[in-house]
Amino acid sequence: MSPRGNIPHFSSDYIASQFSPLFLEHAKITPPSLLVTVGNPTQCDDLPVSWTGGQAPFQILVTAFDQPLRNIYVPASAFSNGKGSYSISQFPFTTGTQFLLTMSDNTGFGSGGTSTILTVGSPVANNNCNTTSPSQDFDFSTPSTIQQCK
Repeated sequence: MSPRGNIPHFSSDYIASQFSPLFLEHAKITPPSLLVTVGNPTQCDDLPVSWTGGQAPFQILVTAFDQPLRNIYVPASAFSNGKGSYSISQFPFTTGTQFLLTMSDNTGFGSGGTSTILTVGSPVANNNCNTTSPSQDFDFSTPSTIQQCK
């Protein structure tokens, strides 16, 4: 993993060391197209996300435990000359909320990786924002447990 931030980055050398030579003969191992750094998440404060590489358009997916997913479209103006920087304005999660952040670009979902579990800290700037989780459009459930095909 890279020490470049909270989002994991695996080099092709690391990946190659984890697989057998026979497997690698048939697999194409490429490094991620993005190297992402996430700032310190705090309640209702801006959350900076910066990256190098990748191809516009960019998206940030915030996956908080027991809440609807939040997909954030990053404006094209946030990326120039191979570098990007964007702040999620007044990060709308309460202190203690745990979440994952996934960065994607034009090459596909998760191309920048997914963070380790991040925890929202106490507010720094004492901003007021709406931390109420948006309602879901629908719920999905099955009447019984899912059975494996036999």
